[in-house]
Amino acid sequence: MRLALGTVLLGLGGVWQATAAPAAVSSPGSEVAVVYNLNVAPDSRLVAEHYAARRGVPPEQLIGLPLPSTETITRAAFRKQLYRPLVQELEKRGLVQFEQQRVPPQDGVPGGKVRVLTASRVRYLVLAYGVPLRITPDKTLKEPGTEQLPAPLQRNEAAVDNELACLPLLERGALLTGPILNPFHGSTNVAALHPTNGLFLVSRLDGPSAAVAQRLVDRALQAETNGLWGRAFFDVRGLTNTAYVKGDEWIRTAYETARRQGFEVVLDERPATFPAWFPMPQIALYAGWYDKDVSGPLARDAVEFQPGAVAYHLHSFSAQTVREPGSRWVGPFLERGVTATLGTVAEPYLDLSPNVGIFFTFLISLGCNFAGGRVRVPTRGLVADHGDRRPVVPADGPAARRTARGTRTAEQRVAPVVASADRQPEPGQPQPGAGPHALSGDAGADRTQRVAEREARPPVSQPRAGSTKPSHNIGRPCDWPRPRIRLWRCSCSWPSC
Repeated sequence: MRLALGTVLLGLGGVWQATAAPAAVSSPGSEVAVVYNLNVAPDSRLVAEHYAARRGVPPEQLIGLPLPSTETITRAAFRKQLYRPLVQELEKRGLVQFEQQRVPPQDGVPGGKVRVLTASRVRYLVLAYGVPLRITPDKTLKEPGTEQLPAPLQRNEAAVDNELACLPLLERGALLTGPILNPFHGSTNVAALHPTNGLFLVSRLDGPSAAVAQRLVDRALQAETNGLWGRAFFDVRGLTNTAYVKGDEWIRTAYETARRQGFEVVLDERPATFPAWFPMPQIALYAGWYDKDVSGPLARDAVEFQPGAVAYHLHSFSAQTVREPGSRWVGPFLERGVTATLGTVAEPYLDLSPNVGIFFTFLISLGCNFAGGRVRVPTRGLVADHGDRRPVVPADGPAARRTARGTRTAEQRVAPVVASADRQPEPGQPQPGAGPHALSGDAGADRTQRVAEREARPPVSQPRAGSTKPSHNIGRPCDWPRPRIRLWRCSCSWPSC
Protein backbone atom coordinates (compact mmCIF):
# COMPACT_ATOMS: atom_id res chain seq x y z
CA MET A 1 0.00 0.00 0.00
CA ARG A 2 2.72 2.34 -0.91
CA LEU A 3 3.07 5.73 -2.32
CA ALA A 4 4.68 5.51 -5.60
CA LEU A 5 3.34 3.39 -8.32
CA GLY A 6 0.31 1.80 -6.89
CA THR A 7 -0.17 -0.63 -9.72
CA VAL A 8 1.93 -3.09 -11.57
CA LEU A 9 3.33 -1.87 -14.80
CA LEU A 10 3.70 -4.79 -17.10
CA GLY A 11 4.58 -3.26 -20.32
CA LEU A 12 7.72 -4.62 -21.63
CA GLY A 13 10.44 -2.55 -23.07
CA GLY A 14 9.62 0.64 -21.40
CA VAL A 15 7.99 3.84 -22.25
CA TRP A 16 8.53 6.47 -24.79
CA GLN A 17 9.90 9.83 -23.66
CA ALA A 18 9.08 13.02 -25.51
CA THR A 19 9.72 15.56 -22.82
CA ALA A 20 13.15 16.96 -22.22
CA ALA A 21 15.20 14.57 -20.14
CA PRO A 22 17.92 15.43 -17.69
CA ALA A 23 21.42 16.04 -19.00
CA ALA A 24 22.63 13.29 -21.27
CA VAL A 25 24.52 10.46 -19.68
CA SER A 26 27.56 8.66 -21.03
CA SER A 27 25.64 5.53 -22.02
CA PRO A 28 21.93 5.00 -22.74
CA GLY A 29 21.62 2.39 -19.99
CA SER A 30 23.93 3.93 -17.41
CA GLU A 31 20.97 5.16 -15.34
CA VAL A 32 19.50 1.65 -15.06
CA ALA A 33 20.16 -1.15 -12.57
CA VAL A 34 18.69 -4.56 -13.42
CA VAL A 35 17.69 -7.05 -10.71
CA TYR A 36 17.29 -10.75 -11.50
CA ASN A 37 16.59 -13.95 -9.55
CA LEU A 38 19.47 -16.43 -9.17
CA ASN A 39 16.96 -19.14 -8.22
CA VAL A 40 15.12 -18.88 -11.54
CA ALA A 41 18.09 -20.01 -13.56
CA PRO A 42 19.03 -19.42 -16.26
CA ASP A 43 15.86 -17.64 -17.47
CA SER A 44 15.92 -14.64 -15.15
CA ARG A 45 19.60 -13.95 -15.87
CA LEU A 46 19.14 -14.36 -19.62
CA VAL A 47 16.28 -11.85 -19.67
CA ALA A 48 18.41 -9.38 -17.69
CA GLU A 49 21.41 -9.86 -19.98
CA HIS A 50 19.27 -9.55 -23.12
CA TYR A 51 17.84 -6.27 -21.89
CA ALA A 52 21.26 -4.98 -20.85
CA ALA A 53 22.80 -5.88 -24.22
CA ARG A 54 20.05 -4.19 -26.24
CA ARG A 55 19.93 -1.10 -24.02
CA GLY A 56 23.57 -0.57 -23.12
CA VAL A 57 23.34 -1.28 -19.39
CA PRO A 58 26.86 -1.77 -17.94
CA PRO A 59 27.51 -5.36 -16.75
CA GLU A 60 28.31 -4.16 -13.21
CA GLN A 61 24.74 -2.81 -12.96
CA LEU A 62 23.19 -6.27 -13.28
CA ILE A 63 22.44 -7.53 -9.77
CA GLY A 64 21.56 -11.19 -9.15
CA LEU A 65 19.95 -12.14 -5.83
CA PRO A 66 18.73 -15.54 -4.50
CA LEU A 67 14.97 -14.98 -4.24
CA PRO A 68 11.85 -17.16 -3.99
CA SER A 69 10.76 -18.51 -7.37
CA THR A 70 7.09 -17.78 -6.66
CA GLU A 71 5.16 -14.61 -7.49
CA THR A 72 4.58 -13.92 -3.79
CA ILE A 73 7.08 -13.15 -1.03
CA THR A 74 6.56 -12.56 2.68
CA ARG A 75 7.37 -9.22 4.25
CA ALA A 76 10.22 -10.78 6.25
CA ALA A 77 11.68 -12.52 3.19
CA PHE A 78 11.36 -9.35 1.13
CA ARG A 79 13.43 -7.41 3.63
CA LYS A 80 16.01 -10.15 4.25
CA GLN A 81 16.44 -11.53 0.72
CA LEU A 82 15.61 -8.62 -1.59
CA TYR A 83 15.47 -5.19 0.01
CA ARG A 84 18.53 -5.21 2.27
CA PRO A 85 20.82 -7.14 -0.15
CA LEU A 86 19.81 -4.79 -2.98
CA VAL A 87 20.64 -1.69 -0.95
CA GLN A 88 24.00 -3.23 0.00
CA GLU A 89 24.82 -4.06 -3.62
CA LEU A 90 23.85 -0.60 -4.83
CA GLU A 91 26.15 0.96 -2.22
CA LYS A 92 28.96 -1.55 -2.78
CA ARG A 93 28.99 -0.88 -6.52
CA GLY A 94 29.00 2.89 -6.03
CA LEU A 95 25.58 3.35 -7.62
CA VAL A 96 24.03 5.14 -4.64
CA GLN A 97 25.31 7.02 -1.62
CA PHE A 98 23.61 7.44 1.77
CA GLU A 99 24.47 9.82 4.59
CA GLN A 100 23.30 10.02 8.19
CA GLN A 101 21.29 13.23 8.59
CA ARG A 102 18.82 14.66 11.05
CA VAL A 103 15.59 15.54 9.26
CA PRO A 104 12.15 16.76 10.41
CA PRO A 105 9.07 14.54 9.97
CA GLN A 106 7.33 15.13 6.65
CA ASP A 107 4.37 13.62 4.77
CA GLY A 108 4.04 10.62 7.07
CA VAL A 109 7.78 9.87 7.10
CA PRO A 110 9.20 10.00 10.65
CA GLY A 111 11.99 12.46 11.32
CA GLY A 112 15.12 12.15 13.45
CA LYS A 113 18.56 10.86 12.54
CA VAL A 114 18.08 8.75 9.42
CA ARG A 115 19.86 7.47 6.32
CA VAL A 116 19.25 9.90 3.47
CA LEU A 117 20.02 9.03 -0.15
CA THR A 118 22.18 11.96 -1.25
CA ALA A 119 23.54 10.75 -4.60
CA SER A 120 22.52 8.14 -7.17
CA ARG A 121 23.98 7.16 -10.53
CA VAL A 122 20.81 5.22 -11.38
CA ARG A 123 17.22 6.41 -11.64
CA TYR A 124 15.59 3.21 -12.87
CA LEU A 125 15.34 -0.23 -11.30
CA VAL A 126 14.35 -2.96 -13.77
CA LEU A 127 13.08 -6.24 -12.35
CA ALA A 128 13.69 -9.21 -14.65
CA TYR A 129 11.49 -12.26 -15.13
CA GLY A 130 11.41 -14.39 -11.96
CA VAL A 131 11.58 -11.60 -9.38
CA PRO A 132 8.57 -11.94 -7.00
CA LEU A 133 5.58 -9.74 -7.69
CA ARG A 134 3.57 -9.35 -4.45
CA ILE A 135 4.42 -8.92 -0.76
CA THR A 136 1.91 -10.78 1.40
CA PRO A 137 0.32 -9.12 4.48
CA ASP A 138 2.20 -9.37 7.79
CA LYS A 139 -0.41 -9.48 10.55
CA THR A 140 2.28 -9.39 13.24
CA LEU A 141 3.62 -6.02 12.10
CA LYS A 142 2.62 -3.25 14.53
CA GLU A 143 3.66 0.35 13.88
CA PRO A 144 2.89 3.30 16.17
CA GLY A 145 0.14 5.60 14.98
CA THR A 146 -1.29 3.26 12.37
CA GLU A 147 -4.10 2.16 14.68
CA GLN A 148 -5.67 5.58 14.05
CA LEU A 149 -6.02 4.89 10.34
CA PRO A 150 -9.39 3.73 8.99
CA ALA A 151 -9.60 -0.06 8.99
CA PRO A 152 -9.23 -0.39 5.18
CA LEU A 153 -5.92 1.48 5.41
CA GLN A 154 -4.42 -0.64 8.16
CA ARG A 155 -2.71 -2.94 5.68
CA ASN A 156 0.90 -3.63 4.80
CA GLU A 157 0.73 -5.86 1.74
CA ALA A 158 2.35 -4.34 -1.31
CA ALA A 159 3.63 -4.80 -4.81
CA VAL A 160 7.36 -5.52 -4.84
CA ASP A 161 7.96 -2.89 -7.50
CA ASN A 162 6.18 -0.27 -5.44
CA GLU A 163 8.17 -0.96 -2.30
CA LEU A 164 11.42 -0.69 -4.23
CA ALA A 165 10.22 2.57 -5.77
CA CYS A 166 9.95 3.87 -2.19
CA LEU A 167 13.40 2.57 -1.23
CA PRO A 168 14.81 6.06 -0.40
CA LEU A 169 11.85 6.75 1.89
CA LEU A 170 12.01 3.33 3.53
CA GLU A 171 15.64 3.98 4.39
CA ARG A 172 14.46 7.13 6.14
CA GLY A 173 12.05 5.07 8.21
CA ALA A 174 8.78 5.41 6.31
CA LEU A 175 6.01 3.26 7.79
CA LEU A 176 5.06 0.05 6.02
CA THR A 177 1.38 0.47 6.88
CA GLY A 178 -0.89 2.98 5.24
CA PRO A 179 -0.39 5.72 2.66
CA ILE A 180 2.50 8.03 1.83
CA LEU A 181 1.97 11.45 0.28
CA ASN A 182 2.64 11.72 -3.44
CA PRO A 183 4.72 14.84 -4.14
CA PHE A 184 4.96 14.12 -7.88
CA HIS A 185 1.30 14.39 -8.84
CA GLY A 186 0.97 16.31 -12.08
CA SER A 187 4.66 17.15 -12.24
CA THR A 188 6.08 17.77 -15.70
CA ASN A 189 9.65 18.15 -14.43
CA VAL A 190 11.35 14.94 -15.56
CA ALA A 191 14.48 15.66 -13.55
CA ALA A 192 12.45 15.74 -10.31
CA LEU A 193 11.67 12.03 -10.63
CA HIS A 194 14.94 11.00 -9.01
CA PRO A 195 16.03 8.83 -6.06
CA THR A 196 17.48 11.85 -4.27
CA ASN A 197 13.92 13.19 -4.16
CA GLY A 198 12.64 9.95 -2.67
CA LEU A 199 11.64 7.89 -5.71
CA PHE A 200 13.14 5.21 -7.93
CA LEU A 201 11.36 4.59 -11.24
CA VAL A 202 10.72 0.85 -11.14
CA SER A 203 9.52 -1.31 -13.99
CA ARG A 204 9.52 -4.97 -14.80
CA LEU A 205 10.33 -7.32 -17.69
CA ASP A 206 7.97 -10.17 -16.96
CA GLY A 207 5.22 -12.35 -18.34
CA PRO A 208 4.03 -15.93 -18.67
CA SER A 209 7.47 -17.03 -19.89
CA ALA A 210 11.03 -15.80 -20.23
CA ALA A 211 10.57 -15.70 -24.01
CA VAL A 212 7.65 -13.30 -23.59
CA ALA A 213 9.75 -11.08 -21.31
CA GLN A 214 12.61 -10.95 -23.81
CA ARG A 215 10.21 -10.22 -26.65
CA LEU A 216 9.08 -7.07 -24.85
CA VAL A 217 12.49 -5.51 -25.30
CA ASP A 218 12.63 -6.37 -28.99
CA ARG A 219 9.12 -5.14 -29.79
CA ALA A 220 9.83 -1.87 -28.01
CA LEU A 221 12.90 -1.37 -30.17
CA GLN A 222 10.75 -2.03 -33.24
CA ALA A 223 8.44 0.77 -32.15
CA GLU A 224 11.40 3.08 -31.62
CA THR A 225 12.62 2.38 -35.14
CA ASN A 226 9.30 2.45 -37.01
CA GLY A 227 7.04 4.50 -34.73
CA LEU A 228 3.89 3.36 -32.97
CA TRP A 229 1.09 3.04 -35.49
CA GLY A 230 -2.27 1.34 -35.58
CA ARG A 231 -5.73 1.77 -34.09
CA ALA A 232 -6.83 2.76 -30.60
CA PHE A 233 -9.77 0.94 -28.96
CA PHE A 234 -11.59 2.22 -25.88
CA ASP A 235 -14.36 0.41 -24.01
CA VAL A 236 -16.53 2.39 -21.57
CA ARG A 237 -19.73 1.14 -19.94
CA GLY A 238 -22.12 3.96 -20.79
CA LEU A 239 -22.57 4.96 -17.15
CA THR A 240 -24.23 8.30 -16.44
CA ASN A 241 -25.49 8.53 -12.87
CA THR A 242 -23.55 6.20 -10.59
CA ALA A 243 -20.56 6.45 -8.27
CA TYR A 244 -18.52 4.64 -10.92
CA VAL A 245 -19.01 7.08 -13.78
CA LYS A 246 -15.47 8.38 -13.20
CA GLY A 247 -14.14 5.10 -14.63
CA ASP A 248 -15.91 5.94 -17.89
CA GLU A 249 -14.64 9.52 -17.72
CA TRP A 250 -11.03 8.36 -17.40
CA ILE A 251 -11.30 6.12 -20.44
CA ARG A 252 -13.11 8.80 -22.45
CA THR A 253 -10.25 11.18 -21.70
CA ALA A 254 -7.78 8.56 -22.95
CA TYR A 255 -9.91 8.15 -26.08
CA GLU A 256 -9.94 11.89 -26.73
CA THR A 257 -6.20 12.13 -26.16
CA ALA A 258 -5.52 9.39 -28.71
CA ARG A 259 -7.92 10.95 -31.21
CA ARG A 260 -6.25 14.35 -30.96
CA GLN A 261 -2.85 12.75 -31.48
CA GLY A 262 -3.97 11.32 -34.80
CA PHE A 263 -4.78 7.71 -33.95
CA GLU A 264 -7.77 6.05 -35.66
CA VAL A 265 -9.98 5.47 -32.62
CA VAL A 266 -12.96 3.27 -31.73
CA LEU A 267 -15.12 3.98 -28.67
CA ASP A 268 -17.53 1.30 -27.37
CA GLU A 269 -20.23 2.79 -25.13
CA ARG A 270 -22.36 -0.28 -24.54
CA PRO A 271 -22.59 -1.84 -21.05
CA ALA A 272 -20.72 -5.03 -21.92
CA THR A 273 -17.14 -5.31 -23.10
CA PHE A 274 -16.24 -5.75 -26.78
CA PRO A 275 -18.02 -8.89 -28.06
CA ALA A 276 -16.00 -11.86 -29.30
CA TRP A 277 -17.00 -11.22 -32.92
CA PHE A 278 -15.82 -7.60 -32.95
CA PRO A 279 -12.88 -7.00 -35.32
CA MET A 280 -9.84 -5.45 -33.61
CA PRO A 281 -7.01 -5.27 -36.14
CA GLN A 282 -3.68 -3.49 -35.68
CA ILE A 283 -4.14 -2.52 -32.01
CA ALA A 284 -1.78 0.25 -30.89
CA LEU A 285 -3.70 1.39 -27.79
CA TYR A 286 -6.43 -0.21 -25.68
CA ALA A 287 -8.23 0.76 -22.48
CA GLY A 288 -11.46 -0.67 -21.09
CA TRP A 289 -13.30 -2.17 -18.14
CA TYR A 290 -14.68 -4.23 -16.21
CA ASP A 291 -14.22 -8.01 -16.63
CA LYS A 292 -12.35 -10.22 -14.18
CA ASP A 293 -10.48 -12.20 -16.84
CA VAL A 294 -9.46 -11.48 -20.41
CA SER A 295 -12.55 -11.61 -22.63
CA GLY A 296 -14.04 -10.89 -26.04
CA PRO A 297 -11.74 -10.50 -29.05
CA LEU A 298 -8.77 -9.96 -26.70
CA ALA A 299 -9.14 -13.56 -25.51
CA ARG A 300 -8.41 -15.00 -28.94
CA ASP A 301 -5.20 -16.96 -29.33
CA ALA A 302 -4.10 -14.58 -32.07
CA VAL A 303 -4.56 -10.87 -31.36
CA GLU A 304 -2.93 -8.28 -33.59
CA PHE A 305 -1.10 -6.02 -31.16
CA GLN A 306 1.35 -3.71 -32.89
CA PRO A 307 4.99 -3.47 -31.75
CA GLY A 308 4.99 -0.94 -28.92
CA ALA A 309 1.28 -1.45 -28.16
CA VAL A 310 0.04 -0.16 -24.78
CA ALA A 311 -3.01 -1.83 -23.19
CA TYR A 312 -4.83 -1.54 -19.87
CA HIS A 313 -8.00 -3.10 -18.49
CA LEU A 314 -9.45 -1.63 -15.30
CA HIS A 315 -10.07 -4.35 -12.72
CA SER A 316 -9.13 -4.59 -9.05
CA PHE A 317 -6.92 -7.65 -9.55
CA SER A 318 -5.85 -7.32 -13.17
CA ALA A 319 -2.20 -8.01 -12.23
CA GLN A 320 -2.77 -10.48 -9.41
CA THR A 321 -0.67 -12.82 -11.51
CA VAL A 322 1.51 -12.11 -14.55
CA ARG A 323 2.72 -15.66 -15.17
CA GLU A 324 -0.63 -17.14 -16.23
CA PRO A 325 -1.38 -16.64 -19.95
CA GLY A 326 -5.15 -17.02 -19.47
CA SER A 327 -5.82 -15.51 -16.05
CA ARG A 328 -6.71 -11.89 -15.24
CA TRP A 329 -5.40 -9.33 -17.78
CA VAL A 330 -1.72 -8.54 -17.51
CA GLY A 331 -0.44 -12.04 -18.26
CA PRO A 332 -2.78 -12.53 -21.25
CA PHE A 333 -1.91 -9.10 -22.63
CA LEU A 334 1.80 -9.86 -22.56
CA GLU A 335 1.32 -13.36 -23.97
CA ARG A 336 -0.60 -11.92 -26.93
CA GLY A 337 1.96 -9.27 -27.83
CA VAL A 338 1.34 -6.12 -25.76
CA THR A 339 4.54 -4.17 -25.19
CA ALA A 340 3.45 -2.12 -22.16
CA THR A 341 0.63 -2.66 -19.68
CA LEU A 342 -0.28 -2.03 -16.08
CA GLY A 343 -2.59 -3.48 -13.46
CA THR A 344 -3.26 -3.88 -9.75
CA VAL A 345 -2.28 -6.74 -7.45
CA ALA A 346 -4.69 -5.86 -4.64
CA GLU A 347 -7.94 -3.90 -4.20
CA PRO A 348 -7.19 -0.26 -5.00
CA TYR A 349 -10.77 1.07 -4.79
CA LEU A 350 -11.87 2.94 -7.87
CA ASP A 351 -10.56 6.29 -6.64
CA LEU A 352 -7.04 4.88 -6.42
CA SER A 353 -7.13 2.77 -9.56
CA PRO A 354 -4.88 3.95 -12.40
CA ASN A 355 -6.47 6.99 -14.01
CA VAL A 356 -5.90 5.94 -17.58
CA GLY A 357 -6.97 9.35 -18.85
CA ILE A 358 -4.10 11.10 -17.07
CA PHE A 359 -1.75 8.24 -17.93
CA PHE A 360 -2.43 8.39 -21.68
CA THR A 361 -2.27 12.19 -21.62
CA PHE A 362 1.19 12.16 -20.08
CA LEU A 363 2.27 9.25 -22.26
CA ILE A 364 1.21 10.30 -25.75
CA SER A 365 0.46 14.02 -25.44
CA LEU A 366 3.05 15.28 -22.96
CA GLY A 367 5.70 12.76 -23.97
CA CYS A 368 6.51 11.07 -20.66
CA ASN A 369 7.99 7.61 -20.78
CA PHE A 370 6.00 4.68 -19.47
CA ALA A 371 7.53 4.69 -15.99
CA GLY A 372 7.27 8.46 -15.68
CA GLY A 373 3.68 8.56 -16.89
CA ARG A 374 2.66 5.91 -14.40
CA VAL A 375 4.01 7.92 -11.46
CA ARG A 376 1.47 10.64 -12.19
CA VAL A 377 -1.70 8.53 -12.10
CA PRO A 378 -3.51 7.02 -9.11
CA THR A 379 -2.57 3.37 -8.97
CA ARG A 380 -2.32 0.99 -6.15
CA GLY A 381 -1.41 -2.51 -6.96
CA LEU A 382 1.10 -3.82 -9.34
CA VAL A 383 1.96 -2.18 -12.59
CA ALA A 384 4.13 -3.80 -15.17
CA ASP A 385 5.62 -2.14 -18.17
CA HIS A 386 7.99 -3.42 -20.78
CA GLY A 387 9.49 -2.08 -23.94
CA ASP A 388 11.29 1.15 -24.58
CA ARG A 389 11.34 4.45 -22.76
CA ARG A 390 10.73 6.59 -25.78
CA PRO A 391 7.53 8.58 -26.26
CA VAL A 392 4.42 6.88 -27.59
CA VAL A 393 3.57 8.70 -30.79
CA PRO A 394 1.55 7.90 -33.90
CA ALA A 395 3.78 6.73 -36.73
CA ASP A 396 2.56 9.70 -38.76
CA GLY A 397 1.55 12.80 -36.85
CA PRO A 398 2.85 16.02 -35.33
CA ALA A 399 4.56 14.28 -32.43
CA ALA A 400 6.12 11.71 -34.74
CA ARG A 401 7.44 14.40 -37.03
CA ARG A 402 8.87 16.35 -34.10
CA THR A 403 10.62 13.21 -32.88
CA ALA A 404 12.00 12.50 -36.35
CA ARG A 405 13.47 15.99 -36.57
CA GLY A 406 14.95 16.01 -33.08
CA THR A 407 17.82 14.15 -31.48
CA ARG A 408 16.86 11.50 -28.92
CA THR A 409 18.09 12.06 -25.41
CA ALA A 410 19.68 9.33 -23.34
CA GLU A 411 16.43 8.83 -21.44
CA GLN A 412 14.54 8.44 -24.70
CA ARG A 413 16.81 5.54 -25.60
CA VAL A 414 16.66 3.73 -22.26
CA ALA A 415 14.02 1.06 -22.09
CA PRO A 416 11.81 0.75 -19.03
CA VAL A 417 10.23 -2.45 -17.93
CA VAL A 418 7.52 -3.51 -15.58
CA ALA A 419 6.84 -1.49 -12.50
CA SER A 420 4.72 -2.62 -9.65
CA ALA A 421 3.14 -0.76 -6.80
CA ASP A 422 0.61 -1.38 -4.12
CA ARG A 423 -0.77 1.37 -2.02
CA GLN A 424 -3.28 2.48 0.51
CA PRO A 425 -5.58 5.46 0.14
CA GLU A 426 -5.11 8.64 2.11
CA PRO A 427 -7.00 8.58 5.46
CA GLY A 428 -10.57 9.71 5.03
CA GLN A 429 -10.40 9.74 1.23
CA PRO A 430 -11.67 6.54 -0.46
CA GLN A 431 -14.58 4.78 1.16
CA PRO A 432 -14.38 1.08 2.11
CA GLY A 433 -15.99 -1.20 -0.39
CA ALA A 434 -15.91 1.38 -3.15
CA GLY A 435 -13.51 -0.61 -5.30
CA PRO A 436 -14.44 -1.80 -8.76
CA HIS A 437 -14.82 -5.37 -7.52
CA ALA A 438 -17.53 -4.20 -5.11
CA LEU A 439 -19.79 -2.97 -7.90
CA SER A 440 -23.28 -4.41 -7.83
CA GLY A 441 -26.60 -4.09 -9.57
CA ASP A 442 -26.54 -1.86 -12.63
CA ALA A 443 -22.90 -1.02 -11.95
CA GLY A 444 -22.10 -4.73 -11.99
CA ALA A 445 -19.20 -6.50 -10.29
CA ASP A 446 -18.40 -8.28 -13.51
CA ARG A 447 -19.79 -7.64 -16.95
CA THR A 448 -19.17 -11.05 -18.43
CA GLN A 449 -22.77 -12.13 -17.87
CA ARG A 450 -23.93 -9.36 -20.20
CA VAL A 451 -21.68 -10.35 -23.09
CA ALA A 452 -24.19 -12.88 -24.46
CA GLU A 453 -26.87 -10.19 -24.69
CA ARG A 454 -24.56 -7.84 -26.49
CA GLU A 455 -23.27 -10.46 -28.92
CA ALA A 456 -26.84 -11.13 -30.00
CA ARG A 457 -27.01 -7.60 -31.39
CA PRO A 458 -26.20 -7.03 -35.07
CA PRO A 459 -22.64 -5.99 -35.87
CA VAL A 460 -21.93 -2.27 -35.85
CA SER A 461 -20.95 -0.85 -39.20
CA GLN A 462 -17.33 0.17 -39.59
CA PRO A 463 -15.94 3.25 -41.36
CA ARG A 464 -15.80 2.90 -45.12
CA ALA A 465 -12.43 2.38 -46.76
CA GLY A 466 -10.81 5.72 -47.38
CA SER A 467 -13.07 7.50 -44.90
CA THR A 468 -11.55 10.64 -43.42
CA LYS A 469 -13.46 10.32 -40.15
CA PRO A 470 -10.91 9.94 -37.34
CA SER A 471 -13.11 7.90 -35.05
CA HIS A 472 -16.07 5.58 -34.74
CA ASN A 473 -18.18 5.47 -31.61
CA ILE A 474 -20.03 2.23 -31.08
CA GLY A 475 -23.59 2.99 -30.01
CA ARG A 476 -23.18 6.75 -30.64
CA PRO A 477 -23.01 8.82 -33.81
CA CYS A 478 -19.52 9.86 -34.80
CA ASP A 479 -20.33 13.50 -34.11
CA TRP A 480 -21.26 12.81 -30.47
CA PRO A 481 -19.76 15.60 -28.32
CA ARG A 482 -16.36 14.57 -27.08
CA PRO A 483 -15.18 15.42 -23.57
CA ARG A 484 -12.41 17.92 -23.02
CA ILE A 485 -9.13 16.60 -21.70
CA ARG A 486 -8.95 17.43 -18.02
CA LEU A 487 -5.84 17.10 -15.91
CA TRP A 488 -7.11 17.16 -12.37
CA ARG A 489 -5.75 16.17 -9.00
CA CYS A 490 -7.41 13.03 -7.71
CA SER A 491 -8.74 12.75 -4.18
CA CYS A 492 -5.74 10.75 -3.02
CA SER A 493 -2.21 11.98 -2.53
CA TRP A 494 -0.12 9.19 -3.91
CA PRO A 495 3.04 9.86 -5.94
CA SER A 496 1.56 7.82 -8.70
CA CYS A 497 -1.44 10.11 -8.84
